[in-house]
Amino acid sequence: MVSSRTGLRRKQMKNFLPSFIKSGLGVILSAIFGLLLLRLISQDLGVEGIAIFGIYRQFIQFCTVFLSWGNGFSIIESYSKSSNKSEFTTIIFKYTLAVTLGLGLFILLIHQPITELLFADESKSYLILLSPLIFLGLANYSFFRFILTAEKNLLLSSLLQALPFILMLISFKLSADFSLIFLFSYLVSALIAFVAWRFKSPTQLDYNFKFKRLTEFEKTSIATIITGAVGFFSPLIVKAISVHYLGLSQTGVIEAEFSLISYFTLAIISGLGTFYLGQVSEAPTDINLREKTFLFLIPITAIALTVLVLFQDFFLGILFGKEILQYQPSLSLFAIGELLRCANWFFIFSMIGLSYRRTYIKLDVISNMTYIIISLILVHYVQSITSLRLSYLLFQLIYLILNLRYCSKNKIIKTKTAIICMILSVLLLLPVSLGKVF
Repeated sequence: MVSSRTGLRRKQMKNFLPSFIKSGLGVILSAIFGLLLLRLISQDLGVEGIAIFGIYRQFIQFCTVFLSWGNGFSIIESYSKSSNKSEFTTIIFKYTLAVTLGLGLFILLIHQPITELLFADESKSYLILLSPLIFLGLANYSFFRFILTAEKNLLLSSLLQALPFILMLISFKLSADFSLIFLFSYLVSALIAFVAWRFKSPTQLDYNFKFKRLTEFEKTSIATIITGAVGFFSPLIVKAISVHYLGLSQTGVIEAEFSLISYFTLAIISGLGTFYLGQVSEAPTDINLREKTFLFLIPITAIALTVLVLFQDFFLGILFGKEILQYQPSLSLFAIGELLRCANWFFIFSMIGLSYRRTYIKLDVISNMTYIIISLILVHYVQSITSLRLSYLLFQLIYLILNLRYCSKNKIIKTKTAIICMILSVLLLLPVSLGKVF
């Protein structure tokens, strides 16, 4: 029994690198091209341009959750279970078009309050007014990419994931209008994704006007949409709070800091989703697997973040220009927050793999709503850029405490081991972080 389990583990480790490269390549390329795009924006439009782009992208990402049924998780999961792939693809395609049209009309009706909330500037209303056209391209691009993912065309799907960022980088050279950049990038990405699907997928679309409901898919989607929407909604509102209290310049500095450090840890989280989630699902009783993964993940992340904080001026200067250094940016509090975030993602994937999805949703909603409240209180009374860095750290800390409390009850991991590992990793990062703060 033990030898067979060891053999399975070795086989999984052998398959890990090819799987990680195929599915993680798009994430890594997206991070690279995304940072290059922010560099161009910083050079041409300064930190205010970074702020506007960050808010607009966050708004589009928030809406994407509804257009992609929770960032595609429901589509991929339900597709694998469906007996008639072509029928399922057709029904979901019609669902997606209907939601896209409905969401687009709703955004048009309330575009003025959205503009005021996000930008505090009515002249930016054209960004919101053009978003329904962006949704049309984005919905189709996401749909065909997720179908390819469900069919195990991992490398192709991964390359398609990076495509919009590459097109944004190209189109920014032609126009600095963010709405046109997003529109061009997602319409072209949708066309390329459709062609890729036609050549690689065995499924076909039925273009008649008949509509059939998928009750089970709808139930599954509600959970993924709620968690996805909350996850994008809270940062969007925090950015809006920053604009109203601190202005575009300070918001741009925060956006630059957070973009650099979150892209830095994206590969780690992607690896968790690629390799660890599958292992947990296959070996739900193996607590040693979960402990070993945690004890490897957190110290490595802490070391990587320590290096990033030590050379923060170098990285920020290279990416966003030396002009940003006059705002005295600091990655210290964000770095500790990101370390906690990686730990939280470990627990999230553990709960999903062990089928504790309802609990994950509950903890996610509570934590993200707390993030908005903490940010509003701190910014209102402190009115400093540091207040947003601190609110992010507190948000991840509260999330981690809730995760540890639940995981302790359900023996997902030994709480004492996790706490000691977290304390030692934070202590490794803390001296460098405090030195940069003070």
